Amino acid sequence: MSSAWDFRSFLSTPSSSCTVPQTFHQPTAEENVVLERVITYFGKEGYDVPGSESGERGGKSGLTDWEMMFLSREGIIRFLVATKWDENATIKRLEKCLAWRRKEGIDDLQMIADKVEAEYAKTGGQLLLGYTKQSQPVIVMQVNKRDTPPSYTGLLQLFFLLERSMDLMPPGVTKTSFIVDFIGKRKYNTPISLAREWVNVLQDCYPERLAVGAIVNIPWVINMFLQAVYVFLDPVTKSKIVLNPGLKPSSSPAETWPPASLAEVIPPDQLLKQYGGERELEWTEETHREYWSALVGVCSERRRKFREKWRAMGGGVGRSEFEFKMV
Repeated sequence: MSSAWDFRSFLSTPSSSCTVPQTFHQPTAEENVVLERVITYFGKEGYDVPGSESGERGGKSGLTDWEMMFLSREGIIRFLVATKWDENATIKRLEKCLAWRRKEGIDDLQMIADKVEAEYAKTGGQLLLGYTKQSQPVIVMQVNKRDTPPSYTGLLQLFFLLERSMDLMPPGVTKTSFIVDFIGKRKYNTPISLAREWVNVLQDCYPERLAVGAIVNIPWVINMFLQAVYVFLDPVTKSKIVLNPGLKPSSSPAETWPPASLAEVIPPDQLLKQYGGERELEWTEETHREYWSALVGVCSERRRKFREKWRAMGGGVGRSEFEFKMV
């Protein structure tokens, strides 16, 4: 018996109550000069990532299509904003990020999917599900649903979902939201070292990608853990995280920050009931098969179309993702 969800449709398109505000940073004339220099640096003939393991790519050198698409105009701007338009710091940070992506095979969707699928297959504890009112994909992490000890593979599954959220963003959307839920009995403690690794990769390789991070159902012992993790967060990231927002629907849209409830940020038809929404999700083996097949299928098809459009535009570093994702 199949689930009541049409996951392909639900994952593919935000609801009619979602909008796409055009709020991306527009560089000044001075900033554009810095941007063009960074584009020229990565776009020069023969460029390859310093210290990367080219052997994993059959001995090939140079940037791949996916790496050049990652180095889109908007992608580079995100890193420049994060470094306050420091050209050298941006180049260093991008090269570190490209080396990590290459080492982990981040651009090989099917390989990563096969590697991380089993992490929450039985419980559905870590999902990409729904959109905010600003059409930003939402990742739901129900921490205590995991039935294996925390590991780097589990960490990689989160970045896999973050990458898929980027595939699903409508043109003009650049950020993702998170719900981190600590409800239920805790089976395993997350080592501070693993949490620090998550924070470091998130901040180093995904700058300007977090819209809202809501952490809910926090017991006192977890609150102490979060205070330890907070030490590693930069001020901008901290400002986007809300602890224990109300879980009941609000009667009016939020006009101030932080929101009083998740329903002020996420439309009810995109939000699970336990967070103040209308959607119910019963997780079974068949639910997992339908969800995972839809997620990998929809994202694979979108990536194929993105690359076709990017190539038709002439390829290269510094192409606008708002244009090649307009498919």
